[in-house]
Amino acid sequence: MQISKKSSVVAMTIASAASLAVNFISNILFARLLSVNDIGTYRQTILVFQIVTPLITLGIPNALYYFLTKNEYKENEKKILISNITILFVPAIIFSIFITFGGNIFFASKFNNPFLKQTLLWQIPRPMLTIPFLGITSILIIHNKAYISSLYSILSSIFTVMLCLSACYYSRSYDLPLKFGVIANCITLPILLWIVFKDTTGKINYIPDFKLMKEMFCYGIPMGISLMLGTILQQFNSVIVSSMGTPSEYAIYSTGAREIPFLGHITSAVTTVILADMSIKCNDGNYKDAVEIFRKSVHYLSFIMFPAAVFFLFYSKEFIVSLYTIKYEKSIIYSQIYILLLPLRIAHYSSGFLALGKTKAIMYRSIGTVIIGISFCIIGMYWKGSIGACIGMVLTNYLWEIPYNLIGLSRGFHCSITQLIPIKKIFVVLMISLCSILTGFIIRKLNLPPFLVFLIGGFFFFSIYGLLGIYFIPEMQNIFYLLLNKMNIQLKRI
Repeated sequence: MQISKKSSVVAMTIASAASLAVNFISNILFARLLSVNDIGTYRQTILVFQIVTPLITLGIPNALYYFLTKNEYKENEKKILISNITILFVPAIIFSIFITFGGNIFFASKFNNPFLKQTLLWQIPRPMLTIPFLGITSILIIHNKAYISSLYSILSSIFTVMLCLSACYYSRSYDLPLKFGVIANCITLPILLWIVFKDTTGKINYIPDFKLMKEMFCYGIPMGISLMLGTILQQFNSVIVSSMGTPSEYAIYSTGAREIPFLGHITSAVTTVILADMSIKCNDGNYKDAVEIFRKSVHYLSFIMFPAAVFFLFYSKEFIVSLYTIKYEKSIIYSQIYILLLPLRIAHYSSGFLALGKTKAIMYRSIGTVIIGISFCIIGMYWKGSIGACIGMVLTNYLWEIPYNLIGLSRGFHCSITQLIPIKKIFVVLMISLCSILTGFIIRKLNLPPFLVFLIGGFFFFSIYGLLGIYFIPEMQNIFYLLLNKMNIQLKRI
């Protein structure tokens, strides 16, 4: 039974959110079970694979979406999958050999952590168990079986985390969880291969098709460059802090230096909706309507991102201490710095460039971000240590990315920046958010435990924000009455 494309998107979104939730909860539990130094070693071991994997796969896993939809390969999908797996086995084996013959010592030296010499040796099989199979679930999505891919993703994540957490609880050390992570890969991989290959067309042929492999490689190169730039940008701060600090300093940094979970999914969901509509308007030359779609999305996203930024910035201490305990109190400053990025998430500027067909503008922006970001982070690291590196990353967004995006899109849409961004409307949302936090000063004087302060503060903040929003913002009032009408209809049916 086939399901709709809309259901596929919903299934993949749920799977992504569920995996994020599992990883978020596991991070909290690991931080509580292990010492700060041990959690630093554990995360640095994982960091090595997070850095290297996108650099050596070169976008080849994503090539499957292109080749599996070509008519000439519809009758032999297994050939496509095996060719893709074969290509990716090469960098996977090279990476494993590199770790075996000195790569572990290289990373241990660069990250100032001698324990990585041993932990990375335990991970030698990991590249061969994961990298060659990164893209093969795409066949399920193409066959409109995204729900199967989603179910596997959720269950395998839960299984892996439960296995590693059990090992962590038993040993209270990082070594056993890392070993059990590899064991989990060994168990889940055969299940994945059975799910993927059982309904694919064609016969398994162990002789590689070198012509097809070359086509895949060439197709993946441009995408691979973009992924490499993205990886450098995302992980550079982590690499700098790891290389210039201790494992415990990296543990403190990595606990706080992350954006609030799930909020990124909201921006992605909105982007998925508006990109198609904006592209249609731009293709018709109707830039005025495209700008209006972008402008509305910015306004509506501000309803979520502005109050979230104000709330988590004010209650960052309670948030960190409640989740990770008082031993991560030094992570609060990193959390506060990263929260300053939330107001920028009211717009997904790439969707505007894509709708205009200006993909090169995105590439130029990425190159500029990498160059400026690395410069700011290095200067910041020498100025204020890891805190300075975080500040450098935030400054890169405010001083380079935002001006570049606004100027580029305003030119592309032939409008002013004030037409693109509803400045007055989002200013009202910001003021309401700031007013709603005033009760927090009273709640903090009650001397309650951090968890209770966070919960009670959240209740009062979002209650006041909701009431003020409904009163002062017509669009929020419309949303409220729409939800109220739907609830009444459902109650009448009951």
